Amino acid sequence: MKTMKKAVSENDYKTIQTLVHTLKGTGGGYGFDALTKYGFELEEAANEEAKSQILNLIAELEEYLEKAEIIYK
Repeated sequence: MKTMKKAVSENDYKTIQTLVHTLKGTGGGYGFDALTKYGFELEEAANEEAKSQILNLIAELEEYLEKAEIIYK
């Protein structure tokens, strides 16, 4: 999250695209479909260089991750 926020502040949309591409794949692989959803939305926002939308999505993602409960089976 820190890296994404730094990239936004530097208008480094390529870094955001790279990070969220990984997020999309990893989220689905571990059963966190919401991470994949956020990854797609963030990637689209980065493609459009929509800074405020990216910041809003990062905030939502942080909130989601804070509330996520991992259950080991």
